[in-house]
Amino acid sequence: MIAREVRLLMKHKVKEGVPIAVVARELGVARRTVYNVLERGKPKPRPQRGSKLDPFKDHVSARLEVFDIPATVLFREIRKQGYAGSLTTLKVFVRGMKGEQVRRLTERFETLPGQQAQVDWGECGTVLVNGARRRLYVFVLVLGYSRMLFARFTTSTRQPLLLSLLREAFELMGAPKELLVDNMR
Repeated sequence: MIAREVRLLMKHKVKEGVPIAVVARELGVARRTVYNVLERGKPKPRPQRGSKLDPFKDHVSARLEVFDIPATVLFREIRKQGYAGSLTTLKVFVRGMKGEQVRRLTERFETLPGQQAQVDWGECGTVLVNGARRRLYVFVLVLGYSRMLFARFTTSTRQPLLLSLLREAFELMGAPKELLVDNMR
């Protein structure tokens, strides 16, 4: 048995570029011993095994491309087609598929600096103003390139207020070439 220090020394010398034959000669061991020490730390690749789900993956993928279907419904469908595997196996596959769809849907939209800003109103519940309940809104403008954000809370969404908020945002952050407005009346 070769001492731990000697094994570490072998790995270190080979990593530094010393030929295996030289390392073996310096340490008084056979070249095959050096090879064995180097291979010992590497994990052996596991053979790929087939899954009972493999013949049904195309069907499940096609259904998930069109509809957001729960795994239990898909399980019933492919069971009728002869699937003999477990629901858990299907759930793991479906989770991966749905995760990939979410990544595709949430890819960041890139614009050039100063090219575009997005504008929207959000509703944030109600507040008391002079003893009366009023809706609370938030005006948001986000620059497309830097994602710099301008936000102001208001109790109105009228056009004169919108124009003054746009002016304030432009004075603070600069005016983009285009505004992307989300369904404002």
